[in-house]
Amino acid sequence: MRTLDALAQATIEIGRTIPKKDLHALADAVLRLLDQKGLPQKRAIFLRLLRRSLVKDITTLSLTLVTPSGNAGRHAESIASFVHLALGKPVELQESADKGLLGGALLAYNDERFDASIRGSLAVLHRHLSSPLPYDTE
Repeated sequence: MRTLDALAQATIEIGRTIPKKDLHALADAVLRLLDQKGLPQKRAIFLRLLRRSLVKDITTLSLTLVTPSGNAGRHAESIASFVHLALGKPVELQESADKGLLGGALLAYNDERFDASIRGSLAVLHRHLSSPLPYDTE
């Protein structure tokens, strides 16, 4: 079931990147793949998961907020409220912990990542300090 759920989500993501006229061909290709893998009985389940993922994708935005403790308290509510107001979509916020962040937070949704952590800032600083300096010809 998890594999079919991931396949449905991947189909939606690919569908966003191709012309609308090719969506039918994409759906046919996925159904043929299920048949080739010997899973024709999974077609109905896949289509149901695809429909559910589409509805969820349209109606709810899933956010992941990662903090060192895994509990941002009232800040999590503020972030969810701000994103809801900015995008006009209901927000489902999940929190998780990563002690390696050292402080700050990492906010992720879809393919977007907003890194406001100390670890992220240190990584950017490291890249800048380790990159070669521009050669001065004068």
